[in-house]
Amino acid sequence: MEFKSYYGSTIREALQGAREELGADASILASRQVDAAEGLPGKYEVVCGVVPAMQRTIRSAATPKPEATAAAPVVRRIPAVRPESAVRQEAAPAPTLQQPELKDKPDAGARPSAFRKRIDSIREAIAPNKNKEDTVLNQMREELIVDGFGHSLAAEIVSGVKRRLRDTDAASALIRELDARTSIDANLGRNAAPRRITALVGPPGVGKTSLLVKLAVHYGLTARRPLRLITLDGSRAGGAIALESYAAGMAVPIDVLETGTSLAQTLEAHREAGMILIDTPGLSPADFAEAVEFTAVLAKHPEIDVQLVLPATMSPADLKANFDRFRPLLPSRIAVNYTDSAASCRPVIGLALRHEMPFSFAGTGPFIPEDLAEFDVTSLLCPVVNTRGERSTVSAA
Repeated sequence: MEFKSYYGSTIREALQGAREELGADASILASRQVDAAEGLPGKYEVVCGVVPAMQRTIRSAATPKPEATAAAPVVRRIPAVRPESAVRQEAAPAPTLQQPELKDKPDAGARPSAFRKRIDSIREAIAPNKNKEDTVLNQMREELIVDGFGHSLAAEIVSGVKRRLRDTDAASALIRELDARTSIDANLGRNAAPRRITALVGPPGVGKTSLLVKLAVHYGLTARRPLRLITLDGSRAGGAIALESYAAGMAVPIDVLETGTSLAQTLEAHREAGMILIDTPGLSPADFAEAVEFTAVLAKHPEIDVQLVLPATMSPADLKANFDRFRPLLPSRIAVNYTDSAASCRPVIGLALRHEMPFSFAGTGPFIPEDLAEFDVTSLLCPVVNTRGERSTVSAA
């Protein structure tokens, strides 16, 4: 859109001039009273927006078409020119094009600065906002890199977000893109196994025991499956007390084990159990060397489904370090805990996408058994209302 000024002794006269040239659809953007010191041809100025296509239409409409009349043939006598005279004749100099005389035109720079700023603000509002969009997408890519997505994956995601911007804003487009890329497998046990046996593994302090009890209530007791609990934390003083208390309250049998050999024997002894959930001690880097026996059983037993429990509150670097440490146990899925306490769930989503790992469940709060859900990207990246009516904000930013 271009801008053009019209002047008159009154506002009405200036508007009339604009409408005569631009038509009834002229976009009137601003008007003001002219200071006599500016030397402009009128007491009032009206600024209109002019679309180039409109200008072409106006010019073509204003130029009358020539009337169709029969024209008499034109005959012009051309004198003969002798060859030698044609050679000796010097070329005539090219005609000089004279610049048309410019009439005095109001100087746009003479307008008051406040009025010019107003026009500039209108221009910025009308112009495409591409620079702002690029800034938002660049910032989004940098934030994804910081969250552990990596340069290549972050660039792919931002490209997907850009394609979605026709229908929604950038934040919503990012959630949709992450949701489309994330795999969810909210199940327990191996698909082909006759029994549902799942072991939860992870570093210390990630809430494996409480998450296991929530799973026991929802997928064992509520589903009326024959359920049994096993803890491998029997060698640590007081390590099994919490799970034993929960098992007693649910009236569910529990085995407290200390070695990997006893784990294999216990699984064989309870073939009638339709679902077995195994709690393991939190393993730090130093603990891994001492836990080789039972970790080997977890990784090699054909019926055990190993799921890695990670907290949404962990940094991208720590998430990667723990994932690499537990990878030898061949986890099939990632269960995420403490989503209610995380500023953002994006780092753990980035980890899963980079390693092509599906999610299973999410621990959404401290209450047992209520605060458990199947992992869902949309609900975890948006403000949600939990089961107690409290607002839990887990931002996509």
